Amino acid sequence: MTTENKLELLWEFGAKLHTIHNTKELIALSADTISTLLNSDRSSVFLYSSESNELWTIHADGIDEEIRVPAAKSVVGHAAITEEIQIVVDAYNDFRFHHHTDKATGYQTKNILAAPLYNAQSEVFGVVEVINKNEALFTTDDIKVLTLLGKFISYLLENRLYNEKMECLVN
Repeated sequence: MTTENKLELLWEFGAKLHTIHNTKELIALSADTISTLLNSDRSSVFLYSSESNELWTIHADGIDEEIRVPAAKSVVGHAAITEEIQIVVDAYNDFRFHHHTDKATGYQTKNILAAPLYNAQSEVFGVVEVINKNEALFTTDDIKVLTLLGKFISYLLENRLYNEKMECLVN
């Protein structure tokens, strides 16, 4: 994908944001955009609870059910706990990889890029994960793109979740 195509995709993504009022649709659009920009098979967005020390999906490409993983035994968990980008070159030979989801779905994860999502108080509240870069491994440019989009998604998601919480209190 050329730089011009990537910029056009980002422009289209930004334009669509004003038309989407459903949080799940917003996250699905964000994950799809990330997968396309990073030339990857799938993307997922997880929320993180430091109290229960686990993460669960609010969106996972190709999977309808919620995925729950322990923070101490997963790549996304390591991203949340360490507050650092995680890169996995060979999933099945990496101690951080939680293979149970692959077993349950029949999918085969090869490589992973995961980045923490921060709230306005600079606390980790989620992780965005990108799986299986097509025909290559994740690069430093991919990290930069995911970091930028992660900040954007964090802002949008935190605002949407807050607004939904306020609507529940009012109704």
